[in-house]
Amino acid sequence: MEIGENMNEQLKQNITNDAIEVAPQGETTVVEIQGYEANRLADVSLHKEHLSFARKCLKHIETQNVDDTLVKDALWRCALTNFFQCFSESAKFILSAGTIFLNDTLDDLKTFEAFMSVHNRYQTHDRNSYKYVIPGAVINHGTTDYKVEKICCFATQVGVMNEENFNNLLRLVDIAIEWVDAEYEIQCGCLAMRLEAEPYESLAKRSPVDTSSVVEIT
Repeated sequence: MEIGENMNEQLKQNITNDAIEVAPQGETTVVEIQGYEANRLADVSLHKEHLSFARKCLKHIETQNVDDTLVKDALWRCALTNFFQCFSESAKFILSAGTIFLNDTLDDLKTFEAFMSVHNRYQTHDRNSYKYVIPGAVINHGTTDYKVEKICCFATQVGVMNEENFNNLLRLVDIAIEWVDAEYEIQCGCLAMRLEAEPYESLAKRSPVDTSSVVEIT
């Protein structure tokens, strides 16, 4: 196991319920890390959060046997929104679908592109909208002195949840989580090696992190 992985595992063991426990060697201190690598780690951590939440939404639908159509639809949309947020231009570090979903058959990448195409094409209101609205008019049979009975709108939900779409999205989420988890460990390892090269006095002068008001992302 590399030095970065060792330090990361040790940190995970010492952080419990937002508090830092006393390690066998003595009292530990959590300090803030800044710079490009730290920012990259922060971005990856946010992707971990979004993808983890997307998966929780999908697994809740699957394991809790949600009968309420409104709740099921809300969970499905939350999963879609959090998943696509990792690949949208609004993210500081955009995940690359071509890297994450590339395999021998390209099936996963094609599935992602199909989801993304629908997402982009029918994003007519805001980033949380997955419906395509068609204005329409109800025309009567021409037997009255007016022809228009009613003006209305028809909303066609795209990316609708069915068994195939559900399984495809869950698979994409799981693949993305696996890639992001690996990237997270790489970034942690790089930062650990960089900090190991610094004198202890330099590390001790870094700004401490108030662990009483934050939650570790695992």
